[in-house]
Amino acid sequence: MDWLEKEVPSLELCRKLKDLGFPQEFPGIYWIVCHDEDGDKVQLLLERERDKKFWKMLKSYREVLKAPTCRELGERLPHDVDHFKDFKEGWLCEFGDKEKGIVQSYWEDTEANARAKMLIFLVEDGYIKFSK
Repeated sequence: MDWLEKEVPSLELCRKLKDLGFPQEFPGIYWIVCHDEDGDKVQLLLERERDKKFWKMLKSYREVLKAPTCRELGERLPHDVDHFKDFKEGWLCEFGDKEKGIVQSYWEDTEANARAKMLIFLVEDGYIKFSK
């Protein structure tokens, strides 16, 4: 796993975020799925262009998914979500709702995956919404 794959959630988590309405057309990092004679190929693309030609080129691929960074995910999480690094287990992201008696935790190998899973939980349970 290289540094970029540690900085953004997995392809599957990015698909789920997109399905839940996570904004897609912003500068940043994207998972790109393209098809050739050997089958599907997946890669991460660090966007350097913001012009219309770049976006038109991206739309020609089979699948393009915003891969939000740890920072982008953290900016969308409420302040009462805690993040911890445990050197034996990986990363912990935890949220508690005392009124409902809910505590939700996610342990993951990367901080980005832990934050993405927490964000997915919070959207699915109606705690937060993605605004356009």
